[in-house]
Amino acid sequence: MSVFLFGSGGSSDMKLIFSTKLTSSQNTISTGTLATGYRGLVIDVVARCDSASSVSAYSLKVAFNGDNNVSNYRSSRALWRNSIAGSAFDNPIIGCVTDSSNPNQYATNRIVIPNHEETYNYKGLTTIAQCIGAQGTLSQYTGTANVAIWENTDAITSIEFRVENNNFNFVAGSSVAVYGLK
Repeated sequence: MSVFLFGSGGSSDMKLIFSTKLTSSQNTISTGTLATGYRGLVIDVVARCDSASSVSAYSLKVAFNGDNNVSNYRSSRALWRNSIAGSAFDNPIIGCVTDSSNPNQYATNRIVIPNHEETYNYKGLTTIAQCIGAQGTLSQYTGTANVAIWENTDAITSIEFRVENNNFNFVAGSSVAVYGLK
């Protein structure tokens, strides 16, 4: 069974509803009000931040509908870095962002949010993410599989992405693409 759905005429049931690629540094990336009429969202975030520290990966965080109250978000992740695996319970981490140690390395995140317009349930999401960065003289290969929940029954109408707790900026070349699923 295919995971790709095509309607009549070969058109995809996944439609790009928001897209941006930064041309300069920015503290947050916001979608503005999203189009409605979709049963779910698929979001691709390609990100690097302006931190020059020796930490290879930073947390990608999110606020739905302007809700910055961290107690409304829960997430858990499986994490692997080089040959080390682990897990963590975090608020509200949904992916990763690469540091500025190499200008060609950006973290990639694929986020899936089903039923984002429904108003009877909390909103759950899953993320698969990877980033490569340097920590000292070593290359760090980091991957995460995240699950998260926004403890709110409101439809998700806008999304804001940030690095850590707004400590760093996204750099030029970072991008977000939001697709609506019919």
